[in-house]
Amino acid sequence: MPIQISTEMTAQRLSPMHSIFVLILLVLTSIGSATSDTNSIVGTWITGDGDGMVEIALQNNVLIGTVVGLVSDPHQVGANRRDVLNPDNELQSRRLLGLTILRGFQRNKKGIWEGGTIYDPNRGNTYRCKITEIGANKLKVRGYLGLSVFGKTVIWNRHTSIK
Repeated sequence: MPIQISTEMTAQRLSPMHSIFVLILLVLTSIGSATSDTNSIVGTWITGDGDGMVEIALQNNVLIGTVVGLVSDPHQVGANRRDVLNPDNELQSRRLLGLTILRGFQRNKKGIWEGGTIYDPNRGNTYRCKITEIGANKLKVRGYLGLSVFGKTVIWNRHTSIK
């Protein structure tokens, strides 16, 4: 037969000092887990087409992502590739390597990164975007125009160095 504990009995057994200690412990635990969750997205990711490498970082709790390489070009022979598909003629001469393509994302209470944009250099377009972590090594990246239902989702995989 299971033992049942009344909440009244439990509350009577805890002194006010113990209650404060338990409350502080719960608050500190939740702060620690929120911080580690926020930082889990930081790192290098392989884009959905399998070719681009994007370094994701946090600056003042805002997520940004910068192109740091190409999987098909590990020696950076194409480091001089330019943003030739950009609709702004003045930006077509900028290098893709080092280009910030993710901007302005903040993590909501559900753990989704939103409120930012993603630039697609393969199309020359900027889209609104949401990023959801799927475990430790996958991101669901959804780019869209207007409403999220009118978009495309791709999976990014965490880049792991081969030793």
